[in-house]
Amino acid sequence: MAMDDPNEEPSEEVKIVELTFLIIFTFEAVFKIVALGFLFEINTYLRDAWNILDFIVVVTGWLGIITGGGG
Repeated sequence: MAMDDPNEEPSEEVKIVELTFLIIFTFEAVFKIVALGFLFEINTYLRDAWNILDFIVVVTGWLGIITGGGG
């Protein structure tokens, strides 16, 4: 994000870096969900505030790519 200029289209390098980090964070979230469970028991993934933030960042990143707004 620090390399982005809001008035210009991001370069290919920036798009590749953003997608790479999004994939890494997605794998992290998936591994944690598999290890901890998702929501319905104590100490599951979405019972921790930091994991909620991670989940929101990952979902928002993928929504941006799917809708064509990002990356």
